[in-house]
Amino acid sequence: MVGNTECMLSWFKQRSLWRIFALLGTLAPILCGAMTADEIEAWREDIEVFQSELERRHIDLYHSVSRQAFTLTLNHLDANLGQLSTEQVVTELMRASRRIQDGHTSVPLWDRTLEEFPLRFIAIGDDFYVGETTEAHRHLLGEKLTAINSVPVSELASMLGDITPFTENPFSRRVRVASYLNKPFVLKGLGVITGVQPVVFSFSESQAKLTSAHKVPWAHRLSYHNPALFNERQRLNEHVEFSTLERGCIGYLRMSRYPSMSQMAKFSARVLKEINNGGIVFLVIDLRNNYGGNFFVGLKLAERLVLADGINWADGVFVLTNNVTFSAAMSNAAQFSQLLNAYRVGEPTGARPSGYQDMGQFNLPNSGLLVTYSKRLYRFTDTDSDALYPDQLVELSIDDYRSANDRPLEWVREKITSSYSLSSSRERCVATPIDI
Repeated sequence: MVGNTECMLSWFKQRSLWRIFALLGTLAPILCGAMTADEIEAWREDIEVFQSELERRHIDLYHSVSRQAFTLTLNHLDANLGQLSTEQVVTELMRASRRIQDGHTSVPLWDRTLEEFPLRFIAIGDDFYVGETTEAHRHLLGEKLTAINSVPVSELASMLGDITPFTENPFSRRVRVASYLNKPFVLKGLGVITGVQPVVFSFSESQAKLTSAHKVPWAHRLSYHNPALFNERQRLNEHVEFSTLERGCIGYLRMSRYPSMSQMAKFSARVLKEINNGGIVFLVIDLRNNYGGNFFVGLKLAERLVLADGINWADGVFVLTNNVTFSAAMSNAAQFSQLLNAYRVGEPTGARPSGYQDMGQFNLPNSGLLVTYSKRLYRFTDTDSDALYPDQLVELSIDDYRSANDRPLEWVREKITSSYSLSSSRERCVATPIDI
């Protein structure tokens, strides 16, 4: 092992080589933290189990990469174990899983208690903004990231995009990149930082020297969602709720996480009663920022909703999606278009409408590292599109986040109020078409 000073010099000399090697699909050797012979053998067994278990469990492992090419990738990792740190080995397994090219086969690091820098990022277009932070760094909220340790954000996005789990298209790629920009474990594995902190985060107008921690006291977060818009709410939990707006004429159901089937059965019955008793005519189902779950739970919701005869089923149902509409949420968005005649508004989904889903998982025997894989192949549209695209594209800007302006929902409200005159009669909504 080399000393700290020599290790730092070695890292600075080799960081440029790391980027070259990464482009060539090879591994850059870093001397700091090299593993013992026992550790190498343990990883060697894990790599073997990684491939053999994926082959045994995945519905069609080599649908996008040949077995020969995948094996060559893992053999190369095996041959370089003596030159790599733990962070680099894990990062390369993440890269290998990305070669499978489906959003549910990955090394997600869920089982790692990872440190975080006190900033979380949101992706808007090709840019990354501070979306959540601590009290001490509140002044950085909404700032655009330009570099970490002098590595430009465009280069960071390219490096992270090649390893991030649950990536199916360009939209989920940038969302996942944003979620790993504050993870020192991954940044070390890619050679962006060393174990030496603080780390310099550069923004458009400033810089900040940050240290990471296992427990970050998050205090401030940007959100486009404005609770003040809505009337009294029926809440299942913080992720599932039903409320109304526009004189009670528009029902708004937000589901950012999936409840259990039994919970949804009870909640959807309450929603149906609320719709019928309140005379609700229009319905908005918000599936944004939903990472997925059991899409049959969403079908249970649809089963109840179709019984609401007062809903304008011709052109009065809308589904909101964004780049963080993943997996089952994407599936339900497609199904609601078919079952509820819903009009999709917002951004393209981060998941493909035809692809590998229904996730299983196992752990590697020595490292305990979690590996996920796909068990089923689903097709929710007739075309092989890279995303489920909205009928009406309405994108959010950083200013919308800063001012809690839900632009897609505002588009729906304007669409309804420009087409119908809304009034109340005996506490029930009356929607009269406007002649244009």
